[in-house]
Order: sequence, then structure tokens, then C-alpha cells
Amino acid sequence: MEGIGLILLLWSYHALIAGVLSAPIVFFGRKRAHWQACELIAFLMPFSFWALFMFLGSRSKSMANFGEFVVVALAIPLAALGRVVVGGGKKQLEYSWLWILLLCGIAVATYFVVPSLPE
Repeated sequence: MEGIGLILLLWSYHALIAGVLSAPIVFFGRKRAHWQACELIAFLMPFSFWALFMFLGSRSKSMANFGEFVVVALAIPLAALGRVVVGGGKKQLEYSWLWILLLCGIAVATYFVVPSLPE
């Protein structure tokens, strides 16, 4: 039960960081990129992949590695900015899912690239 509480706490920090940094990008880029409600999954899916690897992964990670979620949180506004730069068009939904898959890849790569940190 402690693990679930920790995950929820980390996710809330993750969502807060990503949300605050993404909000101005989404607001000012709303004419260039038409946002859909399904794109909010970008706040959940990458973090879920990272958390799954943290708790079920084969590498031994310490509590100090729980700071890795910040990398995933900072990638979300960058993906939103990329979405605005790509802009409008007929394939906006496809592009948004590509950005979400890229975010998931960043989350998994973060787990594998960051070594186990001492506590």
C-alpha cells in the first residue's frame, strides 16, 4: 500500500510540473494545434511506463532514482511545443499520438540511461 501512495504522490508532482509548464504552450498554440481531450493521456502514459519499470524492472534502483520522474515531466512541455511547431493539418491526431509514443520512449530510456544512484 505504501508503494501506491508513493506512486500517486510522484504522479501528482509530475502532473503539476508538466501541467504548469505546458499550459502556456497549449494556450498560446491553440490556433496552430487543435488539442483533443484524448491528448491528456500524455500526462499518464509516460509516467506509467517509467513507474512500471521502476517497480518491476530488472535493474536495481535506489530511492534516489525516484527523481527521474522530473525528466519525464519536463519532456511533456517539449512535446507540446513540438506539436505546436508541427502545427495544423489533416494529420494532427496521428502526430499527437506519435508525440505520446515518443514521450513513452523517453520515459523508458530515462529508466535505462540513468544509473542506480546511491541513497
